[in-house]
Amino acid sequence: MQSSPSTDKRRFVDKATSDLLTYMGQFFDHDLDKTMDGEAGDDAPIPVPRGDPYYDPLETGNKTMPFRRSAYNKASSSPYRQSINAITAFLDGSVVYGSKENTSNALRVGWGGRLRVEESAEGLGSLPPLVAALDIEPERSRDLMSNDAGRVPLRLLRALGDVRGNVNPPILALQTLWMREHNRLAGELAAAHPGWEDEVLFQEARRWTVAYLQRVCFYEYVPALGLTLRAYAGYNASVHPGIDAFFATVAYRYGHSEVTDVILRVDDEGSEVPQGHLLLHTAYFNPNASLSAGIDPILRGLTMRVQGYVEPRFAPSIQHFLFGMPGVNGTDLVARNIQRGRDHGIPDYTACRRGLGLEPLGSFEEVTDDPALAATLRDLYGSPDRCDAYVCGLAERKLSPGAHFGQLFAASLAEQYTRVRDGDWYYFENPLLPNAFSEAELNKIKSTSFRDIILRNTKAQVLPENIWHVDLQSPWPPPTCAAGGGGASGSGSGSGGITASPSPAASTAQRPRVSLAGGRYVLSWTFVDGGGAGDMVEFTVTAQTSGWLGLGVAADVGAGMAGADIVMGRVGGDGGAEAWDMWASGFQAPGRDETLGCGSHVQLVSGSRTGGSTTLTFRRLLAAADRCDRALARGGRAHLIYAFNTDTDDMTQYHGANRGRVSLTLVTEADASSLTGGGDSSLLGVTELAGAAGHTGALRSHGVLMAVAFCICLPLGALCGKLKNAAFLSERAVHACFYGHVLSNLSGAVMAAAGFGLIFRRLPSLDYVAVGLSHGTFGVAIMALLFLQVSYPWVRPAPLPLTRLRRAWELGHSLLGRSVMVMGLVNTAIGIHLIIKLYAMDASFFILLAGVPVAALTVIGSTVDRYSMQAAKVLTLKMAHSSDQHSQFLAHADKAAAAAAAAAAGMGPGQPQSQPPTPTHGHSHSHVQTLAGPHVPPQAHVQAHEGPQGPTQALLQGDQVVKQSACLGPAS
Repeated sequence: MQSSPSTDKRRFVDKATSDLLTYMGQFFDHDLDKTMDGEAGDDAPIPVPRGDPYYDPLETGNKTMPFRRSAYNKASSSPYRQSINAITAFLDGSVVYGSKENTSNALRVGWGGRLRVEESAEGLGSLPPLVAALDIEPERSRDLMSNDAGRVPLRLLRALGDVRGNVNPPILALQTLWMREHNRLAGELAAAHPGWEDEVLFQEARRWTVAYLQRVCFYEYVPALGLTLRAYAGYNASVHPGIDAFFATVAYRYGHSEVTDVILRVDDEGSEVPQGHLLLHTAYFNPNASLSAGIDPILRGLTMRVQGYVEPRFAPSIQHFLFGMPGVNGTDLVARNIQRGRDHGIPDYTACRRGLGLEPLGSFEEVTDDPALAATLRDLYGSPDRCDAYVCGLAERKLSPGAHFGQLFAASLAEQYTRVRDGDWYYFENPLLPNAFSEAELNKIKSTSFRDIILRNTKAQVLPENIWHVDLQSPWPPPTCAAGGGGASGSGSGSGGITASPSPAASTAQRPRVSLAGGRYVLSWTFVDGGGAGDMVEFTVTAQTSGWLGLGVAADVGAGMAGADIVMGRVGGDGGAEAWDMWASGFQAPGRDETLGCGSHVQLVSGSRTGGSTTLTFRRLLAAADRCDRALARGGRAHLIYAFNTDTDDMTQYHGANRGRVSLTLVTEADASSLTGGGDSSLLGVTELAGAAGHTGALRSHGVLMAVAFCICLPLGALCGKLKNAAFLSERAVHACFYGHVLSNLSGAVMAAAGFGLIFRRLPSLDYVAVGLSHGTFGVAIMALLFLQVSYPWVRPAPLPLTRLRRAWELGHSLLGRSVMVMGLVNTAIGIHLIIKLYAMDASFFILLAGVPVAALTVIGSTVDRYSMQAAKVLTLKMAHSSDQHSQFLAHADKAAAAAAAAAAGMGPGQPQSQPPTPTHGHSHSHVQTLAGPHVPPQAHVQAHEGPQGPTQALLQGDQVVKQSACLGPAS
């Protein structure tokens, strides 16, 4: 089944060179060149096509991908931009020591000629120091290390000579290895020359380290690429050693096509380390994940898998998930490479061929021997002289069978590496150097292989003799074989397989049956007579997937893929089923038995796909017919491994967490008849060993508890907190809301604590920092803030008197509570995405559990806000009306009092005094004071009514109050 060229990385180089070649190329690139970033605002965003499934899934048509243009030499008289190399253009170890003196000084200890290291408490050896451990200003930290993914704080990155040193696990491992080699040499020199000072020791250790680095490059790496440089004839002053723009911008980016999604981590026994392999897209700029098992398993893994094929096809970690999630902080390296070529003014493919002395090609059929690719390029570009050099360079016909690339890239790499060597005065073989290496020293350097350097700086005891090449016929190191065409198909036998005709077998309802991976993978079996071919076991596998599935017999209890006899199969959309007899020598796509010189002993019986479930029935021999088979026995113990991929039926694609190991007894139908329904029973002796697929129960429980805590309890508590201040509620209702606020928050904290503790108890080896999308790190931070919030009642100031401190505490409590709730909702959404994506759990269940309560509480909260607003308006109007009436009454009373006073003042001396004069503070004035309120003068009474109108009125006013693909189009 052919997959989209842009999404699947299926092919591997024919001559079986290892992944080490890919990442050593990147390591040397980091020593030779780094394009200097341009100024803010000098951008050329990449348009994203409408409906791109990764970058514009909502089909807005207005999405772009950020792209900052390169800095250029503004002092140049050239009318064209000339990009700037930010590091030294020699192979001089700047990747280890830095290209600036202040960087080198920051990385040095200051005694013994050594570089700074951190000794691992977990026994992982010397590791690069944290940025936080260096004695440098915070602003310099940003210049020292890049942090493009932002998964960990800058201060927790490892401090290295090149700013890109934390980019991925292999590069960080290689950085660490060469750092150790320097310190090893410094230690030897210090022991041999106790009188030497730090500076002398450092420079001499550096000289030897760089010599070994150059030797590995020109005596191992370049020949492994299939390149032949002219013999070294000494330093040539007429050679310009600078890095060519085409080499840095186009040719040396070929390696991006070789990258695969999984970084193998393997021990000396050839087994996956307990911490597991690494998914590349989760480990970008994440040293905690990269170094969680040390560098030894990574370096060993690089020697064990065949590297990818150079072509216009890229792994998702490169094209969709570079440094993060698409549309968030992730980007597309393929589109960026094309855009960078246009930014640097790289001419078209034909012009580049002429520039390197190659004949132009007139048609795409001459460029590539893949007719489908030629047709695609013709549709996009029209002709080769309009094709981006990067795209057509990747598509070029290889120089020879097994070669890495075509003429264009081969010419560029050979020319550049020749100049880097011949134009370097300090190249280790230059006999004119004042401190040139002696003949004996040169022999020592030339006789030291990269394999030797790895072994003497790690605890690795086993490495292949040729670390640059994978021996496909040897059990060590495990090989990589891409699953090819053929195999069993339909209901007949597999190619080269058993031809025994199917015979009636026991009903699946009567068979022994086990349910694995939380019920997502169900296995049943029976035994049948294979005729002359021998007795057989018939397995029926039902998995919750529309992709591929596999079942293997492991080498021993608890063993993984290495040395396993595996049957892999799938059912296509047209209903056609396929199955292959395969052998896994390692932890990558197994090879078909026929390609390894063995025979196929698998017979496909039937296959079907219904909805999201695939069922495959096949037979295999009980006895081991050749070296690619493992034997099984009736009634005997079987150590099985299983896996499936929920996203694709491309069997070269990694299964992720959908895998497991199980030991059980292969009981017969007669034994199974005593079991309830033939189903799961202790009589089968089922032992499902720890594995990612077996942890789904714990993950599901964790997800449920966290969803209840952050999507129900805490939002409900926030709503109750809002209601307890509502003016339209009775006093009893306000009290109920207060207690509801407290109980809901406490319940949420208990639920969250239970979910938090459960995941660490059930998965003790879990590295929360390595969890995708920073979900684990974010979760730990949220839990810390939640417990701080819950501790509030025990540490807050007394409620009375209402001091400024108390008010500040109230405000802090409110803000922290809202922040924790929002952060929890966001992290819950991330967790649901991960648990569905990685473990294929029921999306509808978690969406209903989390989404419905949040939506309902949001609606209720909005309704409460609206009702509160209306109630406030009504209250304001009532208060304003009452104030007007009272003011009129007071005015009338004042007039009456004034008239009485005037009458009293108008009585002359001759008038009779039968009635005493009205007292100045008599009954009438007292009546006015009573209306105004005791001890409140009338004016103050009016102000008391007007007071609430101010904030009420303010409240009312406030209420009013085109991504480019690998073949986008012609260069401009």
